[in-house]
Amino acid sequence: MGAGTRQAPIIIDHRCTQTDLIPLAWIHKVRTEYRVALGYSSTGGQIVAGVANLELRDRHLAVDRLGGRGGLAFFSDELQGDLGTPDAHRWVDRTRFVLEKGWGDLNVVVWTWGDQLTRYSAEETARYLHQMEALEERFPGVAFVYMTAPLDGSGEEGNVHRRNQQIRLFCRGHNKILYDFADIERFDPDGVDYLAKGGDFGCFYRDNGSVKNWAEEWCQTRKGACIAYDCPTSKPLNCDLKARAFWWLLARIAGWNPNGGESVQHLNPQNRDDPSHQ
Repeated sequence: MGAGTRQAPIIIDHRCTQTDLIPLAWIHKVRTEYRVALGYSSTGGQIVAGVANLELRDRHLAVDRLGGRGGLAFFSDELQGDLGTPDAHRWVDRTRFVLEKGWGDLNVVVWTWGDQLTRYSAEETARYLHQMEALEERFPGVAFVYMTAPLDGSGEEGNVHRRNQQIRLFCRGHNKILYDFADIERFDPDGVDYLAKGGDFGCFYRDNGSVKNWAEEWCQTRKGACIAYDCPTSKPLNCDLKARAFWWLLARIAGWNPNGGESVQHLNPQNRDDPSHQ
């Protein structure tokens, strides 16, 4: 089922990080039926690092960067760049290339932001949304995942938050799939909100003139709850949360309904040789 027939949005945010709630049958479905490409440059690498580390702790969440070997087919090096690197159009060309001439069996495409929304206008952000819709129309058998941009510490009045709100409203109003990157790093696992305190993609925030880090604080008070590893531009806890939300995203795309039963909003993988894809 393509985006044009989806009857409700799929929104992945900080409430979608408990992978132990995803039934193993849906994890298996994701691993056997979905092939995912991720475009990123800097902060988007948090997803990649988190997914790689998560599979070391849970064999059910294994990934396969070559495809066809039992894990989730996850291509994180092939798209190259992000939604604004090297420019605001190249990601569209690369998407079309991999779907038309490259990996024709991809059925989930995810592009992340760098720091572009710190300076993008509403019109420039709308261009991104229109570009995504055009790709959805061209490739109806592919799930295209919309994305918010990482926090930059500018808080509720900052341009990043305003543009992220623009993306959220569009996705909710047009039944899109949204991976809310900014929302995941805005909250700690207990639901404490750091946006108004200048929270950023590194989990740093300001409190009474001091710079603190909520991920470090959370881990220090919970012995054994956090694993140390290299998380690009951030803390391992943030990468973990991003990875867990990524699996939740894929399970939702596959058709899992956290409220019980199978969702009718899932996308059925289709044969790229089908004339409807031409």
